[in-house]
Amino acid sequence: MQIMARLLLCAAVGLGGSGCLFPQDDQVLPTPPPVKNQPLRIVLADPSKQPFDFTGGTVPNMGTTLCETAMFSVTVNDPDLKDHIGSYWYIDQTSNSLPFRPSVVDATGQVSRTVNQPNSNAFKAAMGSMTTGTHLLTVYVTDTDFQERDDGSLAALPTPRLMPDGSEVLDPGYIDSYTWVLRVGPACQQ
Repeated sequence: MQIMARLLLCAAVGLGGSGCLFPQDDQVLPTPPPVKNQPLRIVLADPSKQPFDFTGGTVPNMGTTLCETAMFSVTVNDPDLKDHIGSYWYIDQTSNSLPFRPSVVDATGQVSRTVNQPNSNAFKAAMGSMTTGTHLLTVYVTDTDFQERDDGSLAALPTPRLMPDGSEVLDPGYIDSYTWVLRVGPACQQ
């Protein structure tokens, strides 16, 4: 019986008393660093039909072709709700192509945002002057600034971010793209 009592006493001291033998550290954890930029992605293209056919004639009462008035857009999901979204649009992109650039889509507090084609006369004229055949319309979207490289490709520029300790880190930027295949009929040329 005494042996059993000693074993129980040792077990109770071993289990219950071990926490008191080690001092507790009351240091406050430092503030976590800000979350890094997360990738954006194109989740929906409008129109979604591939290839997209330009075969109709002129738009009634406007004197413009359907090629000039067709509307293209993409829905972009960006988990970073404070990011602005920029875009570059190309028709038949080559290393010498100049992009069409609509206004930046401001942060709305929403994950999903719509990026519309440029509304410039130059873009409409370029769409309206496509020759009969197959063409590519490409949009690139980014959550930082773009840099055009010598080979015509695009790169997202990293953004400097100030850390709680006063140091600065480069936060990566992300790019996504979508390409429509356009089949242009003779009706586009007026």
